[in-house]
Parts: sequence; C-alpha cells; structure tokens
Amino acid sequence: MDAFDVKFPDVSNNIRDCTQLTKADKDQFFAAIDSATPTSINEMRDAAEKYFRANKLRGATFEDRDGLTRLGHLHGWSALRQDDAVMEVLNELPTDISRYKDAVKIEDWDKLKEMLEYLEDVPLMYVVWGFTGNGNIPFEGVNLSDLPCRLALDPIEPDAYFPFEIQVPDNAEVKEATAFDAELNECWRPGGRTIPLPRCADKSGFREAVMPGAGMTGSWVTFRQANPPRF
Repeated sequence: MDAFDVKFPDVSNNIRDCTQLTKADKDQFFAAIDSATPTSINEMRDAAEKYFRANKLRGATFEDRDGLTRLGHLHGWSALRQDDAVMEVLNELPTDISRYKDAVKIEDWDKLKEMLEYLEDVPLMYVVWGFTGNGNIPFEGVNLSDLPCRLALDPIEPDAYFPFEIQVPDNAEVKEATAFDAELNECWRPGGRTIPLPRCADKSGFREAVMPGAGMTGSWVTFRQANPPRF
C-alpha cells in the first residue's frame, strides 16, 4: 500500500477504479508522489494537486459530443468575487435561491448580464465541468436547490452557487472525466455520472463532461460564453 493510499484512501480508490485512466497512468501518478518524498500530508496534497493539474483531459472524447451545444454548470459565488467592481454588482444580486428564480426573470436579469461583462476576460480556470440534462437543455425540469447535492458538490447551502449554461464551442475538446480531473474531490466517483450525496441519494445523478478552461489547449470558456438559466 502506497503512502497516498493511507492519507487519501477515497481519492486513491477513485484513481485505481477509473477506467478512463490506463494502468500506466495510475502507476506514474503513485510513482510521482513517492518520488516527491513528501514529509507531511500538506506536502503530499500539494504534490498530488500539481500532478493532477499537469495531467488533465486524459479521458476519451465525450460519447455524446455530436450535437452537444449546452452544458449546465454551477460556479461558487466566492470564485466570482474578483475585484471591487464585481463586488458592487454582486452585492445587489439576490443570494437566496427562493428569490433568485424570480429575480432572474424580472428585475435582476440586466444585473446578471452586467456582471458577466465585468468578467468577460476572466476565464474559468483549469478544467470546466458541466452536466447534461433533458436533451440539450441542462436545467429543464431540475429543482435548482437540489443541484449541489445531486452534483456531489461540497455539502453547503445551494445559494452559495451561481448556475449558468455553457454554450459549447464547435471546436471545444469535450472529454469524459477522469480521477485526475476530479483531483482531491472525495465525493467524485468514476463512471461518467455524478453520485448524489447521502442526503439526496434517492435522486439521480447527471452525465458529466469536462472541457478546457484557461491555460489548456483547445477552446477557452469564459463567462461571456455562458448564460445564466432562466427559470
């Protein structure tokens, strides 16, 4: 058993069970961590994250790539807080999900578009995760408050997330997700679908895909190419 198995057993299992990675891919990861000779769990975490970010998008081309034009995505509100100008807009937006649905339709739709314009030059970092929904309409028929749990995101309140649709460029490299894409996310499991958290285990997961963000080859995805869903 490798030291990584002991410190990060769930992540280690994800890597070993991931059919999108070859045996060589897996062996090289564990060898790289050992060769880094980490002396603490923090150093091991840093070494793993560095390796993951250098080995993204190694999965097969997404099996439903043909005709795929829209993906759903949840982005943390905290990640949008880039500067004072953005904060001025965010502070005027509703953060309570029960009010958010109506606000998007009516009074705050322009505010949301204004925020996207502030962020038009801020690419989503590393790999962009998205999910497919009903046909090519990811949010149709979906209860927004259930999404964080069904997507196996951190178990925090759903109003901490900003939902939007990604318009997938024709030349975007869309891939099946691997354990390297998931990094140290212990809630992710291989298989191509999200695994809902225990509190919503009675609900289904979503087909998930990954595509390049900033610093990756292929298309860059920015907020300008994304539209918040209308409810």
